[in-house]
Amino acid sequence: VQPGALPISVHTNFAAVLVSQGRRTEARDHYRAALEIKPDYVYAHYNLAVWLQQEGDLETAIEHYQTALRSDPAHVRSRYNLARTLADLGELARPSLLVVHDVDESVITHGSSPSRVASGRLWAAPPRAQ
Repeated sequence: VQPGALPISVHTNFAAVLVSQGRRTEARDHYRAALEIKPDYVYAHYNLAVWLQQEGDLETAIEHYQTALRSDPAHVRSRYNLARTLADLGELARPSLLVVHDVDESVITHGSSPSRVASGRLWAAPPRAQ
């Protein structure tokens, strides 16, 4: 299957299958194809960031997590992985990333169990453990 010949959701779903089969370069191409169709597609940015993180390209992964969060500030997985990546780089307190977002009540899915978040604030990176 050639990138660009499929709808956006098929690209991201097919990329996930390719990753599970160890066909990582092809998967990356499909994540990128999804972003060509819709540059602010949260799930393509998130999944590409995970792919980049696994490949050791942490700076580019950070850029994609940030882009995902600009599109959806309540995307918990991007927020969590961004914090982990920054911690891996020893830059958890990078000032430009400690952004607070006001969030209206919404459903946030973490793993397979959705949870409600009342109006409040979400942080781009968690506070450091004492």
